Amino acid sequence: AWLGEARTETEILDEIKAQKSLFKPNDSVFYSNSGYYFLARIIEKKFKDNYGNIVRKEITKPLHLKYTNSTDVNPKNVSKSLKFVDHHWEEKGDFYFKNILGVGDISSNPADLNILINQLFKNKILKKESLVQMKPIIGKEIYGRGTMNFDFNTIHFYGNTGATSGTASMVLYQPESKISIAICLNGETYPRDEFVKDIVNIV
Repeated sequence: AWLGEARTETEILDEIKAQKSLFKPNDSVFYSNSGYYFLARIIEKKFKDNYGNIVRKEITKPLHLKYTNSTDVNPKNVSKSLKFVDHHWEEKGDFYFKNILGVGDISSNPADLNILINQLFKNKILKKESLVQMKPIIGKEIYGRGTMNFDFNTIHFYGNTGATSGTASMVLYQPESKISIAICLNGETYPRDEFVKDIVNIV
C-alpha cells in the first residue's frame, strides 16, 4: 500500500531493512525489487548523478530510444493505467513511480524494447561475458541475474517482465532465430502471458 504515495528514501530503506534477507549470499537466486533499488542507488553514487539522467546518457541516447525514460526525468509519453469495468475502461490508480526508481519506473514502448533487447544480445550494451552472467542456467533456474528463461514448447527465449498496479510488460529474445517480441499494456482483459504465448505460436 505504501507504494501508492510519496515516501522518503529513509522510509524506503527502513522498510527494506525490516523485511530482512530470505537466504544467505550464494545460496539461491531470486528476483528482488529491493536489490534493484539498491543497484540504482549504487549507480547514482558511481556516476554522481540522478538515475534518470544516467539512464538517458548511458542507454536511451546512444541507442536512439525516443520513448524510453525514467520517471525521474518526468517523461511526457506515459499512458494512464486502466481497468475494464462494466463494459468500459476506467482510470486505475497506480504506483507513485518515484518511490521505485531502478525497480519499475521506466516508461517505454514495444519498438524501443525490441531495440534494447536486440542490442543487448548483440553485445552493444554489455560485454559478452556480462551477458552470459545475466542469463539463467537452463534446467537449473528460471531467473538469472537480469534475464529470465521463457520456455514455449521447448523453444527458449530470454527476457524479462514488468508489472505495476495497473501496467504489464514483457520483452523476449530468441537467440537462434534472433526474434524479439515486446508488449506494453496499460490495461488488460486478456492475460499478458496468454497473449505472449499466442504471439509466439503465430511466429
